[in-house]
Amino acid sequence: MRRSTLAFVISGVCTLTASAATTISFDQLQAGEDVLNYYNGGLGSMGSGPGPSAGVIFSPGWIAGPPDAYSAPGGKSAAISGTATVNVPAGWSGPTSFYYLGGPLTVTFYSQQNGLGSLLGTLNAPGESIFFPTGLSLPLFQSAVFLAPNGDRIDAFTNGGFVVPEPGTVQLCLLAVGILSLIALRLRPIGESHAR
Repeated sequence: MRRSTLAFVISGVCTLTASAATTISFDQLQAGEDVLNYYNGGLGSMGSGPGPSAGVIFSPGWIAGPPDAYSAPGGKSAAISGTATVNVPAGWSGPTSFYYLGGPLTVTFYSQQNGLGSLLGTLNAPGESIFFPTGLSLPLFQSAVFLAPNGDRIDAFTNGGFVVPEPGTVQLCLLAVGILSLIALRLRPIGESHAR
């Protein structure tokens, strides 16, 4: 019983992003470009676009630039400082997640655009020195207000799944699953048949 519980916990930690998720990576924008309406089929502040019609509008202050979550050449994330808002006029619901890097970060989710309406959820993230995934499952929301007093970088803003752990985290998960398998084999009672 304990072995199966431990395996379930580790498999939960190793869960990857759902294939139907919408992910905003900021990679298509120019370094130093404000995101603005790019992910609503519009343009970034430097004229990149038109971008994909994902139905997501960023307030001024989401500035694309390196690095991204995996340090891929040419990859980008969005730098924010102070208060920065994301509006989703049609609404998002379910698992919502992203990577962040920087100081402590608070994200509040609201039923209406621009941080109006009912408060639906709050995410408090401590400061991290490496890109770190975070998220929560939410009812239908139309805006997310990010408060980053010391500045943060956001990457892989995702709805419909939780962001994939960084490659090192995935390797640790696989190692843990392997160790559990070995422990299970060693703890099997002597004489236990493989066929049941």
